[in-house]
Amino acid sequence: MTDASTVTDEVAELQKKQQRFEIVAAVLLGLATVTIAWGSYQANLWGGMQDKALTESARLSTDAASEYEEASSIISLDQTLFVEVVLQLNQPGGDEDAALETVDFITTNMSEQGEAAVNDWFDNDLDFPFTDAYYESFYSAGDETIQESDAKFEEGSQNNTTGDKYVLVSTILASVLFFAGISTVLHTDRVKRVLLGSAAVLWIGAAIYIATLPIASL
Repeated sequence: MTDASTVTDEVAELQKKQQRFEIVAAVLLGLATVTIAWGSYQANLWGGMQDKALTESARLSTDAASEYEEASSIISLDQTLFVEVVLQLNQPGGDEDAALETVDFITTNMSEQGEAAVNDWFDNDLDFPFTDAYYESFYSAGDETIQESDAKFEEGSQNNTTGDKYVLVSTILASVLFFAGISTVLHTDRVKRVLLGSAAVLWIGAAIYIATLPIASL
């Protein structure tokens, strides 16, 4: 016949084990909840940084287009005036001094780069005044702005990737909540331990991974 105190001790021991199990499950649930909140917060921050970078990229792209358009307008004017210079210098039977005065007047209406290029063409008898260096002097600003725009776009893409990683971690941690939560309502000890153990392993893995991700700040 089983002693009543022995039964009482066994019941008390089972209750203690159940309490310890529930405490571990509660702690794990709390850790998972906090980690999910952190992951969601970081995902939102990285999403905002992505939007900011992409907006800046679009603005820089627009600025570059304006710079290219302005450069093209100046180049077009320089080339139109250069045609007038050639016509003045090649007038048959014209007054050479008057032609040179007209040429000087025309070149003063060119851009600084255009005037220098035409003067160099005239003084050194070049085939054509507008060299690669001339075009680069106008388009370099737009090229630099485009490079800045591309860099911002790449930054936005990286921010998006980082935000997606935080979302992935939060999704994994949701399964931790499920496994840890359901383990507290089951009655089979072996299944409960397996579920809680799986939840713990998932949380540890997710916590290690989230620790390797860059942190955004306001």
